[in-house]
Amino acid sequence: MKSFIENLLTLSIDKSLKEAVSKVLETLSEGAIVADNDTRIIISNSVANKAFARFGVPLERMRISEVFRDLSVHNAFKKALDNNESSQIEFEFLTHEKRIYRVSVNSLQINDV
Repeated sequence: MKSFIENLLTLSIDKSLKEAVSKVLETLSEGAIVADNDTRIIISNSVANKAFARFGVPLERMRISEVFRDLSVHNAFKKALDNNESSQIEFEFLTHEKRIYRVSVNSLQINDV
């Protein structure tokens, strides 16, 4: 069992890592989303939020299935999480207009620091 200090240290590292990744993603001109093993979005950049957030609700803490209602998106995330496989897909996203997105889904595993 981890001690209280070890848990605080892990939390601090996780927060620092999340902040660093967020800063990197904000430099991208394309939308970027990071999801955890439960397909819950933990980080997204402003481009992704502008494209996919509904009613001003940020993407963080939402499940991929709550944001994207397309089976190809779900399958791509499942392949990345379960088999460490990359996918290139296209899907339609409907808001006030229909848009077609070309998406790359990749697995990134970060081991404990």
